[in-house]
Amino acid sequence: MSLFRKRRKIKNPELIERLRYRHVKYVSRRDETGAEYVLGKSGGINIKDEELIVFTEGKTVFRCSIYDLEAAELLSRDGVRLSYTDENGQEVAVVAHFA
Repeated sequence: MSLFRKRRKIKNPELIERLRYRHVKYVSRRDETGAEYVLGKSGGINIKDEELIVFTEGKTVFRCSIYDLEAAELLSRDGVRLSYTDENGQEVAVVAHFA
């Protein structure tokens, strides 16, 4: 075991910190065909134990380590696109629209 471990960096830490305790109107996801469907309404975003969690209607719809997360604010500034690459190499992405 090495005493010097490589420290992981957070991509876009300012945006991720601004997401803490945000209320969301709804969360949506696009499938392979380009169709968009709503995962849930009326929820929030929180950061706990180095994980970003998006929940709606009492269930978790998105969970990711803040080190693997890629976040981009929508041009309209009324939401954020959250994505990461899972262990199979597939991109998992959702769009959370703020309340």
